[in-house]
Amino acid sequence: MTPEQVQQYRSLIKRVITRMGMYSEKAEDLVLGTGLYESQYRYIRQIGSGIAKSFWQVETATAQDNIKSYLKYRQSRARMCASAALVPSQYVSEDISDEEVGHMLEANIAYGIMHCRLKYWRVPKGIPSDIEGQAHYYKKYYNSAEGKASEKGYIKLYKDTIF
Repeated sequence: MTPEQVQQYRSLIKRVITRMGMYSEKAEDLVLGTGLYESQYRYIRQIGSGIAKSFWQVETATAQDNIKSYLKYRQSRARMCASAALVPSQYVSEDISDEEVGHMLEANIAYGIMHCRLKYWRVPKGIPSDIEGQAHYYKKYYNSAEGKASEKGYIKLYKDTIF
């Protein structure tokens, strides 16, 4: 990725998570790094199974959990998220189908950012400031212990691309 591309993604991430009311510089860095590691900002559908979608490789089940277990009980926040993702409120409503969620994750970059940030927002621990801490946080709370990602890989890709 060129520095210009990094800046464009960073700018969009900042705009979306600010409109969600969930901005911090650490969150901006983490969401940027997550997209970089998950897809290198090249793929909107997981290679192979296709189960994960968007540059942030959000699974439909994860997005539905964000909607049904979090936003459903926070209507003001749901409206902010819909506005930030530039979608009607039905796209953050418990009535949305898996098919519609999957389509929006592929078609709308801001919707992917929104779900990535919501996943991290729901973690009861704060986001670390340093890249090593963020790599561990990503692996533990976003990718999981069973996932293929590695903290070393995250750090290397981030340093090679962002710094």
